[in-house]
Amino acid sequence: MTLHQPDHPPLTVEALIEWLRSKPADETYVWSDPVFCLVGHYLSEHNSSWGVAQYSDIPDYEQIAGEKPWTFGAALGRAEALLALPAPDPADVVAPPTLELQAEPEREPEPAHKLTAPFVG
Repeated sequence: MTLHQPDHPPLTVEALIEWLRSKPADETYVWSDPVFCLVGHYLSEHNSSWGVAQYSDIPDYEQIAGEKPWTFGAALGRAEALLALPAPDPADVVAPPTLELQAEPEREPEPAHKLTAPFVG
C-alpha cells in the first residue's frame, strides 16, 4: 500500500502497543465513531487520517479494539495478549473440505416445435 502522508504511523500490532503504552489506561475511546475510535486517535496523533489507512489494515484490530471495556488500558492488554500467542503450527491447520462436482444427469431432448406463420388478420 502506498501511503501519501509522511507522518503516517506503522499499521502493526507492535506499533499500536507502543502507542497504547503512552496513553492513560483509563481513557476511553468510542468504538463506533471513526474519529474517536481507537485507530482514529492513533492516526490523528500521528498527523494521519482515514482514507490513507483503515482499521482493517491493523492485524486483529477488531479483537483489540472491539471488545469492551473501550479503554486504552484494556485495548493494550488485549493487544499484548494477542501478540503473546504462539504462531499456529502448520500441522494443526485443517484445510477446508473440497467439494466434488457431480455431473448433471442426461436430459431428454426437448420436443421439436412447429413453427407457424404469424397471425395475419
